[in-house]
Amino acid sequence: MKSEEIKFLNNLYPYFKMLDNINNDLTKVIRSNKDNDLYQNEELFYNITSELLRLLPYKYIEKEDKIVLDTKSGILLLTNQINYIEEKYTKILIFDRFHDILKDIHKIRNKYIHEPHNISYAFSVGGTSICSMGLYYKNQLLSISSVSLAPIVYYLNRIFEMIKTDAIKLINQSEKYKEYPYYETIKNFDFSRSHWHYTILLEYLMLHF
Repeated sequence: MKSEEIKFLNNLYPYFKMLDNINNDLTKVIRSNKDNDLYQNEELFYNITSELLRLLPYKYIEKEDKIVLDTKSGILLLTNQINYIEEKYTKILIFDRFHDILKDIHKIRNKYIHEPHNISYAFSVGGTSICSMGLYYKNQLLSISSVSLAPIVYYLNRIFEMIKTDAIKLINQSEKYKEYPYYETIKNFDFSRSHWHYTILLEYLMLHF
């Protein structure tokens, strides 16, 4: 393996870990909702949105009500090695069904950082497979739910399954690195749908991805 390929594989780990955290926390949201644990739900949603903005870097331009990809942040700095990621990420951001949730995620995260005293809990509702939570920023209601988050996470998992496949091909080219414990960790991340516990509604699915 070439030195740049080794560096690329090493650079992937934090992003794989971020998505793994999102998958696990979204499952916990559903489970904690059964126990009506409002404080845990708020913390989990905060963790999910924080990791999501690190994994899927974007900006919200309020004057234009527009969401744009931040191509100079995070995994998008690795586009030379992942030539399809910018296109795939853009498809997520321009899908009309995701506009409101991505806007609210950006606002919630931004206000949590800069004005936490102006964020207050509004409501939490759900059942055995969904959970929705509302927060007030001053007098503005911002909402987030497992129903709207799940399809975004679904597409991220599809992208990262592709990245993982490419990474494994690189690893398997070298007998030296094939059984390396660090690369075994990368190979063991699971981005398939087999371990998911949340609902994806048909209207949130894109025809061509």
